Amino acid sequence: AYAKKKRHIYSPGICSICLEDVINDRYVLSCHHEYHFDCLLTWVRKSPTSTCPLCREEIPDFSEATLPNFKKKQD
Repeated sequence: AYAKKKRHIYSPGICSICLEDVINDRYVLSCHHEYHFDCLLTWVRKSPTSTCPLCREEIPDFSEATLPNFKKKQD
């Protein structure tokens, strides 16, 4: 049986983890996908590897030891 693969459609300004608007607490990865900082932090803590939830590009230096250096990026 053929199973359709679910595809996630990326929407700028929407956190792909919680699906809420990213207005405050915005963190933009080098792949240009954006998330709430806290959502991304939870993702990284639960994931065996630090990768973007959408494209799986590695998130360099995103570890609890370096997080204070990254804190929030806002417009």
